[in-house]
Formats: sequence, C-alpha cells, structure tokens
Amino acid sequence: MPLTRPDRRTHSRSTRLRLTAAACLTLVACGPPTTVVDDRVPAPLPEAGPPGVGVAAGPSTTAPLTTPPIDGPREPELVTDPDDRAVVDGALERYGRALTELSAAPEAVDDPTDPLLAQWHRVVAAESELDLAVRDRIRGRRAEGVVVRPPTGGRSYAHRAVDVVRSPRPAGVPDAPEELAFTWCGWSPGVAVRAATGEVVDDLVGHGRGTGSLRRPSGGEWTVASLLETEFATLPAGSTDPCA
Repeated sequence: MPLTRPDRRTHSRSTRLRLTAAACLTLVACGPPTTVVDDRVPAPLPEAGPPGVGVAAGPSTTAPLTTPPIDGPREPELVTDPDDRAVVDGALERYGRALTELSAAPEAVDDPTDPLLAQWHRVVAAESELDLAVRDRIRGRRAEGVVVRPPTGGRSYAHRAVDVVRSPRPAGVPDAPEELAFTWCGWSPGVAVRAATGEVVDDLVGHGRGTGSLRRPSGGEWTVASLLETEFATLPAGSTDPCA
C-alpha cells in the first residue's frame, strides 16, 4: 500500500541521498519530493490509470503489474548517534501505530474527543502541514466508503530510520527547538476495503525511502515535523517487509 503521492502508481528513483544537518527540516525543504501522507485511496478504474502501469481494481487473484522493488538494504552513509537513532525509531514507531489506527477508524479524524485523534496529535502537531495533509487523505477515503485495515497482527504503515543527524541549535538561542533529520526506509502492507461490505479494493504493498525530521520545543516532546518520500515502488500483495 502506497506511502505517498495521489498518483501512487508512478515510480521514481533518485540518486542516493546524502543527508546534512540542515537538510529537509520542513515539509517542503527538499523541493520535488512530496510529503509522505496516508494516501491509500480506492484504486482508479483501469482506463484512468497511467499507460503501462498496473492498477489493482480488486484483490490480487492474479499477479498484478507492479513496479520493481527498490534495491535492498543499504549501509548508512553517516555516523549516527545511537541515542538519536533510538529517539527517531521510537517516534516513527508511534507514528506508524497512530496512523494505522486512525486509518482504520476514519470517523475519528474529525472528533476531538476521540482517543485515536489524541494519540495522533501526540505524535504529529495538531494543525501542522503534515497533520492536515494526512487527515484530508483519510477524509477522502471515508467519503468513498473505504478504510485501510492492517494485516493480521501487523500495521498498515511502518518506517525505520537509516541515517540520523542532529541539527545544531543557533548560537545564542538556548530556547531554540531541537531537531533531528533522518533518512528512512518504509513499507505499507495495509489493505483498503469497502467499509460496508469488506470488499478488497487494493491489497498491493507500498515500499518507499525518503527523508524526515523530528522537532522538540524547549521543555516539550518530540514530534514528527516532516516526512518526505524520494523513492517508491509497489510490491505484490503479501510481500514481506523489504526494510528488515
């Protein structure tokens, strides 16, 4: 299941990223890459899809046309502080859990009393660009009568840190927020189904790589400030975690 982009069947490869302390600390800092949001949508009719790209109109009873998988695990290019990596992996784990649960209960995105929305806003700041983009995508699926359900015993979305770099605080500004920039590998094995009937409308697995950042204001908690995707591929239904 895709990690990004409305035109989710396209596949772009970038050259290998080399992360710096100042890189990708906002949602739009990286230019062409787009914000990673929860954008599982009902698959378009075949004639609406891009030429030559496979589109799943239902469960994968036959082998789907998919984009090739992204190359296997890569060695980190930068020296990462183990404590900073633990911070990022912990935040991404909470992000994946919160996004999985919110995507399976789309009515929660507009209910300020729902604990699932409160859980989400402990990971992503309320009314931030990332928050608004993700919730808008979930609303769009809800309008189509579609929800994303995780595989048995799993999650619909998961990201793992690859490289992590701490951004230095500006000199003379002791109260400036702390920031961690990172690259990630992720996958999304959740299944999109019709809420009323349980009919599977999309069961392909999404696999991506990209960049992101965490931010912690003085005296506050770490939140996911941005999540951008630079590589994307669709894999057959039932594919295992390509980032393991």
